Amino acid sequence: IQEEEAFDTHALLVLTMDEIQAREESTLASMEERLAQYGDVDSVYQVHTDRETSAKIDKLRREISTFEQATLSLPHMRAAAVESLKDAIEDGTVKALRAAIKSAKLAKLTGIDDDTDGVWALDLLRDAALELKTAERRKRVTEAHKDLIAKRNKCFIRTDPLGQ
Repeated sequence: IQEEEAFDTHALLVLTMDEIQAREESTLASMEERLAQYGDVDSVYQVHTDRETSAKIDKLRREISTFEQATLSLPHMRAAAVESLKDAIEDGTVKALRAAIKSAKLAKLTGIDDDTDGVWALDLLRDAALELKTAERRKRVTEAHKDLIAKRNKCFIRTDPLGQ
């Protein structure tokens, strides 16, 4: 199975946890740099600036604040998600893999890659997604096999009483 197919995208960038954290740090730094381009943000409100500029500054401040709060809560969520991914891969069932992948997405272990217009994901999440596709394929084959056996048994079992 192609890795890209498992994520329903045309380009997949696989990252380690350290690379994800470095990427987030650079995103935060670029947001702070954009905010610094407006000069002394506290004095912007004292000087009469247009509404559009002050709205941009407020929005950027909110984004930075939200991002910083997320970086405080994400490590615990990510540790739990990584553990559930490992357990689900070991278990190999569709239900466990889907739940683990959902928790990994909530922990932001995957996202949109702006450079390639594809998706980036943690290496362990990629492995879990590939395992999920394999488990789904196994499940379909097993169900098809059960249907064939049921049809075969139906064909060779007498359903009409004898003598009629």
